[in-house]
Amino acid sequence: TKDTSFNPNLFPTAGQTSAHDIALVDGGKILVSGRFSIGNINGNIAGGYLARLNPDGTRDPAFPMYQANNIFAVARLAPLPSAETLMVRWVHPSSDIVKLDPNGGIDSSFHTGSGANGRINTIEVLSNGQILIAGSFSTYDGQPRQNIALLNADGTLAEGPGRTNKEVFATALDPSGRLLIGGEFTSVASGSQQVSVRHLARFNAFAATPGTAAFDYDGDGRSDVSVYRPSEGIWYLQNSTAGFGAVRFGVMVDKIAPA
Repeated sequence: TKDTSFNPNLFPTAGQTSAHDIALVDGGKILVSGRFSIGNINGNIAGGYLARLNPDGTRDPAFPMYQANNIFAVARLAPLPSAETLMVRWVHPSSDIVKLDPNGGIDSSFHTGSGANGRINTIEVLSNGQILIAGSFSTYDGQPRQNIALLNADGTLAEGPGRTNKEVFATALDPSGRLLIGGEFTSVASGSQQVSVRHLARFNAFAATPGTAAFDYDGDGRSDVSVYRPSEGIWYLQNSTAGFGAVRFGVMVDKIAPA
């Protein structure tokens, strides 16, 4: 039966509002995104939105509502453990990804770039912080990527698991970190290997395991640079995601170990 205590009312005068994605976050609050249309044929305002609701459906005033008239919809959401949120924006004919901080502001340190030259249908945050996206596109941030792309935690492009000949609609990771995909495709490729497969496939070699890169000190799966100066007793670190840092630790004969 319908829960009458839940009464959302985001756009009371909206003509064609739709919800494209929903995500639950800490405290029982609800992120909801989609497309809004306010007005009539003589004066219509339309675009994408993202809002945070309280458990009873009322809008959370502590989280500013995101509205953009220059996009078609906020199509997909991916909450992060840091209370930040990744959102996929359909701009038509392209798509991009924007990161919001816990207060709903745009995180300018996240590399949005030019995004995909088509539609992003799915977004997954992997255990090492990398971001997997899939849909219908042939480039991401100006680089060739056929319907599947892998991003680093800061939004920059990484080497992906493979490609398909047609659109991907659904993705999932199994407990072993293998990527399952579903869509319209009839062939899948990874590296130089290409096989005929209809609509459902699994990338056997794809596993997002943190700490697999040598000298990865910030746990993002990429090697970092470190220098120890014995005269100061300080390790200087240039991390690929966490940035520059310095740590006073140990004595001259000590060796730093990856995270």
